[in-house]
Amino acid sequence: MKSLRKLTKKEAFLYSLSLFVLLAFWIILSGKKPLSVDLLVNNMTFNESIIPFLQFISTITNEIGIGIATVLFFIYLRLKKKPKESWYALLIPIGAIIIKLLKILIARARPESITADLQSFPSGHVTHATIFCVIFYLGIVKDITNKQVKKTFTFIAILLPLIVGLSRLVLNHHWLTDVLGGLLLGVAVVVGGCLYISKSHKIFK
Repeated sequence: MKSLRKLTKKEAFLYSLSLFVLLAFWIILSGKKPLSVDLLVNNMTFNESIIPFLQFISTITNEIGIGIATVLFFIYLRLKKKPKESWYALLIPIGAIIIKLLKILIARARPESITADLQSFPSGHVTHATIFCVIFYLGIVKDITNKQVKKTFTFIAILLPLIVGLSRLVLNHHWLTDVLGGLLLGVAVVVGGCLYISKSHKIFK
């Protein structure tokens, strides 16, 4: 049996982008209505004791919260003399523009507001959290020498976007496919952007 190999960055970009495009077209062809899996998940009941925590997570990962974290990320890496990695911070505003355009173009209603708010797909919170956590890993975590500390921060970087996604579902702000779309778009934007910055490192000094 052949051993599994790690995906290259280029493959990760192509796979995540392709899956996002397929999901977006599926939603559009379905009349932008919730899919069966969306209705199943959004009709689930959750323990009310976790709602305050998820509201807190949702609040700190909004555009302002992620924006502040991104500025600190940029300043920290500049001080650490890592200019190329510091420019990964550019991917947050780039992602925000892409998200806004897609929300307007796709114009899908949220679970909580079927007729009024048409900016459900993809989830901006999840996309921003995914982009930030990946650049946080690539810019800081992967170079940590202490193995235990590195494992801890790697776990946090993986877990945070998932918790953000859960918060959007429990608070009934998004459908499951909005969350999946945000994860896929976030990976595509950050991996594609990091590939470009790495190849153009002389520009990003």
